[in-house]
Amino acid sequence: MLNPADANIVDMKINKWTLNINDKKLERLFKYDKVRDSLFLFRALFFIVLMLFGFFTLLESQIDSDHQTAIMSYISLGIFLGFLGLLLLIMTSSYQRYYYSFTSNIFFLFITAKFFFDWMYDGYMFNLTSALVSLISTFNYNMGLLKTVLLNTICIIEHIIRVNFTYYYSDINLNDVDENEMQIAEFYAVASYIILIISITAINIFFLYKSEKLTRKDFIAKEGIKLNRSETDDILSILVP
Repeated sequence: MLNPADANIVDMKINKWTLNINDKKLERLFKYDKVRDSLFLFRALFFIVLMLFGFFTLLESQIDSDHQTAIMSYISLGIFLGFLGLLLLIMTSSYQRYYYSFTSNIFFLFITAKFFFDWMYDGYMFNLTSALVSLISTFNYNMGLLKTVLLNTICIIEHIIRVNFTYYYSDINLNDVDENEMQIAEFYAVASYIILIISITAINIFFLYKSEKLTRKDFIAKEGIKLNRSETDDILSILVP
């Protein structure tokens, strides 16, 4: 068990903003040690999200058969097949070598597709997808805290723009409501959605920060124990031939 002095030393070895271990060799060792667990989690969630997307694409094409929906169904199918190809690539054993290089790019590609659907479909589905992106992207993939924060910041900005557009510039309107009441209702609705998505994202990132920091501190402590044990063995081998 570490004493307080040891805990302070552990804290000093981790950058409090990026959570990177200051010792580059130890940082590389940490990534190598965690890549299998991170890759398993990433593969599982990628598969689940993609299957849900395929299911809803198929369901929508069966429920609504107008011309615009048919076109969107073909576009959705094309995007689904593209991500299915990515899934097959991710499932290969060789992807593990490129996990830290490509995973963040795949996430940004994913949210680009989300933005496309947010603006192509009317209604309020984007509120749900924004919350889901915040939830899914803040699992501990060891992708890097700054990349995760950047991805979620982009999503929040897009969400704010989409919410304002939906309530102030789209055709969604309540004609039988007084104009002043309508403006007040729109303001509170926009503010509520924005506060909600920012709160969800902030909470998720906070728990991600704490989780990753504890994981890295635990790893450093274990490596310190291994190092001390190795040094002790070396001393014993000298003292006891």
